[in-house]
Amino acid sequence: MRQSMVVRAERQSNLELMRIVLMLLIIAHHYVVNSGALALLPEGARSNALFLLVFGMWGKAAINAFVLVTGYFMCTSRLTWVKVLRLWLQTKFYRLTIFLIFAAVGYEILSISGLLHVLFNLAENVGNGFTSSFFVFYLFIPFLNKLISALDRLELDRLLALLLAVFVGTVTLFESRAFNEVCWYVVLYLLAARIRLYPSRLTESRFATKVFFWASVALSVLSVIFLGLEGLDRADPVLAYYFIIDSSKLMAFLSGLSCFLFFKNLSMPRNAFVNSVASTTYGVLLIHASSSAMRQFLWGDLLDVTGAFSLPLPALVLHALCSVVGVFAVCSLIDYVRLTLLERPLFAWIGAHRVDIESSCLRAGERLGGLLGRLARF
Repeated sequence: MRQSMVVRAERQSNLELMRIVLMLLIIAHHYVVNSGALALLPEGARSNALFLLVFGMWGKAAINAFVLVTGYFMCTSRLTWVKVLRLWLQTKFYRLTIFLIFAAVGYEILSISGLLHVLFNLAENVGNGFTSSFFVFYLFIPFLNKLISALDRLELDRLLALLLAVFVGTVTLFESRAFNEVCWYVVLYLLAARIRLYPSRLTESRFATKVFFWASVALSVLSVIFLGLEGLDRADPVLAYYFIIDSSKLMAFLSGLSCFLFFKNLSMPRNAFVNSVASTTYGVLLIHASSSAMRQFLWGDLLDVTGAFSLPLPALVLHALCSVVGVFAVCSLIDYVRLTLLERPLFAWIGAHRVDIESSCLRAGERLGGLLGRLARF
């Protein structure tokens, strides 16, 4: 039976725990690919190289799971201007704050053009960067929900089969250029809606989803190790990531989907601490991956990942784990302070004055429309 298209989304601690795990995996991915360590792998110890390849392989799969959980909840919710404003303000707050701090200490060049770029350019990497692509995708949610409500289960299945054939099949087998982040997030959104609105024995079975999860993890690791050995011999370590280098590549897709299903069916009581930490995960992403200057500061100067690559394997493993957990903890704490001191008071005020704000915006829109109409007559 199809569920109601509009219900209140509750924070489920099993999926909130998944958000925390996914962000740790994304930080691990950045530890390897944003630090410059990937280029050094053919020159170092084989054991160190294989460890880093596996350690940093989960970034795209984690993004897939993030978008799936967004679709799972938002397909039965309404996207309001308040939600869009919250996402936009959070993004701009960190981009501007980090830019100004780095300009003060010499990691960025302070200029009017640079400041304007930070303030007004949110679409710079649309289609090829998560933050901007996700924001643009987010704006399509009301229209996607209307599309979903207009399709029956069979029509939705046929649409998904076609989309997955194009985005997963052709991109994996033929290296086609069909992949685009915004479009791919739309596909994942539709898939999550299919799982939410039309539950099946396969997606609801704990046993089946556990088997699917561990099988996809094992196959992904084996593909990275097998191709990684060949890639290291060719001095082309990126070859190891062939099946996971784009979010729509086969193993990135299957790993992300299986992770989402695994945690969705995980039995876990509500945990206030987990939910609180999980509420900071997007902030963690915005902070630690905010800019090229942040990448240089964090992975190059502060943690010296390329220098750690020459350490013995146990020391490298310890360095990698401590770095990832440390980055997550510090960034999570920063975002928790922002949430407590800035966002929650601001949006509590907005909630109390929402009707007045909407009325003012409506009147301003009517005046603007009238002005444009008069100008058009001239």
